[in-house]
Amino acid sequence: MYSSRQYMIPGHRMKKQEEMCKSLACFIRFTTYCKTNEGNSSAFPFEGAFVKGIDAVSWMANNSSKLSSGQGNGPHCWTFFSTAAFGERTKVPQENIPNATAEKVKIRMLEGVEIALGLSKGSLKRPLYSRLQLW
Repeated sequence: MYSSRQYMIPGHRMKKQEEMCKSLACFIRFTTYCKTNEGNSSAFPFEGAFVKGIDAVSWMANNSSKLSSGQGNGPHCWTFFSTAAFGERTKVPQENIPNATAEKVKIRMLEGVEIALGLSKGSLKRPLYSRLQLW
């Protein structure tokens, strides 16, 4: 019997299992449009961006902009991806990321976002919701 990630073609050897990328994905939901604690309403003046030189964040994307203008009064959702090196150093089980680890990683990733945007540490408002997973 073969797993769903393996297949057999008559006369060929079995293929290796697929490997997960080691990056981490963090989905963040802010209560409102991403204002900083200083009241800056243009903390994220774009829909998506590659980030260079910051280990905890390699890509950020505005999920809210897919559904509307992205600047409404409702919740504002973003996805942040780490670098593979950061994910490798923060190795966690795929199915059950410990809450304490997820919280530490979320904080490090948000600090990376603040650095990328030139904001002071702790200037982004605390997220209403977050979810971390291997990608």
